[in-house]
Amino acid sequence: MLKIKNDVKRKNLPQAISEHLDLVPVGDIKAVISLFTFLVLDLICAVPIVADPFIKEFLFLIAPFLIFINILISGLSFLL
Repeated sequence: MLKIKNDVKRKNLPQAISEHLDLVPVGDIKAVISLFTFLVLDLICAVPIVADPFIKEFLFLIAPFLIFINILISGLSFLL
């Protein structure tokens, strides 16, 4: 492990070390969380439909909610 002296200024550090000390931008974190939520919700809703394709009524009942959730989450991810 690399130890950095306390008296070294950040601008005097090599670029590789300085990049590792930078914070992750908040926008990137929000995008990853939105994408993960979007994919998990789709999987949770799609697995029952794929697992039992004989229940078409279930698909017609749940499809509007799936579309609404997907539009809502994709819209929120662009606003963040």
